Amino acid sequence: MLKFIRKYQLILLAIGGSLLMVVFLFEPIINRIGAASTNKTVARMHGGTRKITMGERYRAAAERQVMSDIVPILFGDTRRGAVGMINLDDEFDHWLLLKIEAEEAGFIGEADEGRMWLTQELAQIMAFTEKQAELYRQLPYMPFVNQRMNDPQVQAEIAQRADELGTVIPARVRQQAAKSGIQENDVYEMFAHARGVSRLIRRHDQAARQSDSSVVRTVRTVFDSAIADYVVVPAGVLTDESLMPTDEQLAAHFERFRDFAPGEGDLGIGYKLPSRVKLGWITLYKTDVAAAIVPDRIEIRKRWSENRLKYPGEFDSERTRVEQDFINEQASELMLDIDRIVSGQLRNALRDTTRTGNYWNIPETWGGVTMESLSESIVTQLAEQRKITIPHPAITYRVDRWFTSSQIAALAGFGKAWWQVGPQRVPVSEITNLAKNLGGSRLIAIQERIPVVEPPATDDAGNRYYVVLFGSREMSPPDSWEEIREQLVADYRRLSAFEALVDQLPGLEQLAMDEGLEGVINWFPVPEGDEATEQPRPKLTRWVQISRNGQQPLDQVYQPDYSLNKKEFLDAVLTKAEALDPLAEFDSYDPSTSVLSVALPSEQSVVIVKVLAFRPATLENRYALRESDVRTLASREIAEAMGEDRNWPFTLDAMIKRHDYVLLDRGRDDDE
Repeated sequence: MLKFIRKYQLILLAIGGSLLMVVFLFEPIINRIGAASTNKTVARMHGGTRKITMGERYRAAAERQVMSDIVPILFGDTRRGAVGMINLDDEFDHWLLLKIEAEEAGFIGEADEGRMWLTQELAQIMAFTEKQAELYRQLPYMPFVNQRMNDPQVQAEIAQRADELGTVIPARVRQQAAKSGIQENDVYEMFAHARGVSRLIRRHDQAARQSDSSVVRTVRTVFDSAIADYVVVPAGVLTDESLMPTDEQLAAHFERFRDFAPGEGDLGIGYKLPSRVKLGWITLYKTDVAAAIVPDRIEIRKRWSENRLKYPGEFDSERTRVEQDFINEQASELMLDIDRIVSGQLRNALRDTTRTGNYWNIPETWGGVTMESLSESIVTQLAEQRKITIPHPAITYRVDRWFTSSQIAALAGFGKAWWQVGPQRVPVSEITNLAKNLGGSRLIAIQERIPVVEPPATDDAGNRYYVVLFGSREMSPPDSWEEIREQLVADYRRLSAFEALVDQLPGLEQLAMDEGLEGVINWFPVPEGDEATEQPRPKLTRWVQISRNGQQPLDQVYQPDYSLNKKEFLDAVLTKAEALDPLAEFDSYDPSTSVLSVALPSEQSVVIVKVLAFRPATLENRYALRESDVRTLASREIAEAMGEDRNWPFTLDAMIKRHDYVLLDRGRDDDE
């Protein structure tokens, strides 16, 4: 049932794990950039033999948005870790290049094919991911979710929901077509393009072919399993809070791990900090602007009399509401006027300055405009031009420390603001990834000392924020270990405890053989007083089915510790089990042959395991292995062979290089 589940297994699992976008209209594109500008050549590819116009680039962004509004899981955004069926690295060029390559390879069909794909396969995938997300919210363990997804009743619910979506989706298409000023057939053509791109990517993913011996290894990897009990002993059980390392020891510990990010390396310890910035901003409160507006009684009565459907009551009863609506409208208009004032001041300050790409060539000491001068210009020019007086906008400097993205997001007010760029909201907290020295962005040009005013940042209350970057640092360790002394002390203590725990492994293993896993737990004293709630304890888990693919609970009372799903642990357990007799009675093995211990440095813990049974793969498992399963495993082999970088041929950078795609500094007329 639901063959598409097997066909898209890897994609669905990735989307499901990540599920836990303001239409970009087509006609406004032309209105916004001008009909003539749409034919400007803005890029070339294939050695300059193919031109890309401004209209094509903007249409690519619009297509993506229209399709995303209909099928939210279709596109992912690699910059934010959002996974979709087709993962993109930017707003314009990535989708454009994928579409062109799929078209050149002959993978794109007609609009009818897009209609069928949308209302059938995509409807089924949407139903699948909806149910997957629902189950994950109930119990956030993917093995439990995957087990439930195979339940016949759940699959029947998925099929029913897919049928419902198949009838609902055409209505969504009509709505999006009407909003975008295009025909329904145009929308279906977009989905035909998306299906062609999906085919292109899938052809690469499934290029590997497995030999008979490889299939046998695959069967064993999937179906060989051991049933086991285990005790996880965290290093915290031996942590000595009275241990006070010397400055020399802390400095040496810092040097040992300074070049690792947290979670990297064999021990999982690292002190690289994320990219970070120093910044400031001007805050223009909409309430301050609104408070300066005095409604004219004649204008208010005129509005009331001309909008009786909206204000059906008598004037005296509706007056407050009419005045508030008038003030809100005027405040919004004034905010736009202020945006123009700020932009004008910045343009005047940069009028004799050259640019390279999106960035201005300014000296490090440039001060052509400051937050103070902008704040003053807002007040004076608003008073001169509109005869309205407002308080000086607030100025905030945060140059006392470095801020990571999460720390900016946690700031009250400002941290929740965003830049609106075309169809996309870009949180101000992303400045740590968008700034010139931190990777840069084609969406917003952010460089030190130049206020970001086009566009200004805003928040849900309509306030404006004009942001200025004062410093940036890439991902790097702190300048001195003393900045993170407390963390170093805690890590040093925990690592010392882990090393002591590893030294005790032979004894703990023997204890498990003599007294069982309960003996291992009882060997560690039960803490008393305040320590009883703070100090971790060894944890016993029973009846877990372990394969090289992970763990599954056989008893709902005991949930596996999924942090153990690491190759070293799974391989150690299966290697031990493979030496045991699969025909022996359950839990009848001699402890000397069925007990093992595994140290997990990345988790700072050790595990004592007792294998209860070995269940090898059978001939039935081989025959039950479907062709789609083999293709899925072949795709996985390709991904593993590519390694962490993946050298993925469909990243934006790879496609730019392959197609010799070059953006021109200035658009050129099409006939040049």
